[in-house]
Amino acid sequence: MSYLSYCEAFIALFQDITIYWKKVSAASAPSTESPALEKNVRTLYSIILCLVASVIKKEIVKALDSSSPVSILLCGPPGCGKSEFLKQIRNHFEQESLFIDGSYGTKAGIFQILYNKRPKYVLLDEIDKLSSPDQLALLNLMENGKLTKTTKSESYEIDLEAWVFATANNEQKILEPLLDRFEAYYLTEYTDDQFRAIAAKRLKQEGIENEELALFIANAVLRGLGRKSFRDAIRIARKSKTIQDVEETIQTLRKYDRK
Repeated sequence: MSYLSYCEAFIALFQDITIYWKKVSAASAPSTESPALEKNVRTLYSIILCLVASVIKKEIVKALDSSSPVSILLCGPPGCGKSEFLKQIRNHFEQESLFIDGSYGTKAGIFQILYNKRPKYVLLDEIDKLSSPDQLALLNLMENGKLTKTTKSESYEIDLEAWVFATANNEQKILEPLLDRFEAYYLTEYTDDQFRAIAAKRLKQEGIENEELALFIANAVLRGLGRKSFRDAIRIARKSKTIQDVEETIQTLRKYDRK
């Protein structure tokens, strides 16, 4: 069993512990120890999830440092933190990387963006949302190190040695030859407790030292908006100083959110 598998096994174990603890708590009289125990369980989740993230991050760093292109794909449902890995690469290699959101296609596709920028690191969020022509262009780039375009109005072929790091919600929407070019890692969606633990840690990094407020924001996003979005939690945290501020924002988002 790999180190990553051990970490995932520990996560499953602590999920079982949490379920058991909640059953015991529901069947027994309120205890002053319950909040402390819940905090300990959240802390354990956070530690173990950090270990899993560290294992994957180590593989990404090895790929970044490789002498020839190595491409990595992170697959998993929304809410499992895939995009955060790409953002970390972008933050560390701002001048050498290009971040492309696959869910926002352009008429020219990714051809023109890659041709203009010619990045070393191509960061593709939601690669499964790319059109088939764009996926074929990416396949050619990864196989041959060339960016090729041939149309009635334009024709070119340039050498472009690029490391591709991508995320996908649904691997079945990726062309099989393209999928085969990646070293793929499959992530699972965070449980509610995992989301709370990681969100609280992320918000602390954003300057929210009040743990009660951080947990309230995480719960508000989870329960009030019905999603596990670190982006939502961070946006709300940046403009909220009190619990009342958070409640007002959640109410407004719920009222005017997309139906």
